[in-house]
Amino acid sequence: MIPKKDNGEEKEYVFHFKLEEQPPSGKDLDSLTALVKSQLQSLLDVIVLTNAGRDVEVDGFRFIETGSPNHTIFDGPSGERRESEDEER
Repeated sequence: MIPKKDNGEEKEYVFHFKLEEQPPSGKDLDSLTALVKSQLQSLLDVIVLTNAGRDVEVDGFRFIETGSPNHTIFDGPSGERRESEDEER
């Protein structure tokens, strides 16, 4: 966080990001997957991932454990990123 001076006192900026509600799930792994997917979607709305200074387009993830399946981040065709109506690309 970036300190901000106000009346001689340092204050910090606070960033808030809305997480969209996920449908309830009975399995812990499904809930964890839904949580990670939601957080990645929210992050990818405000950041660009890079590798060696070049943009990297990400469409999925998997957990580090051996044999973990790949999960798509976005629910569009072929896991494509959703584009908002007011987003310019």
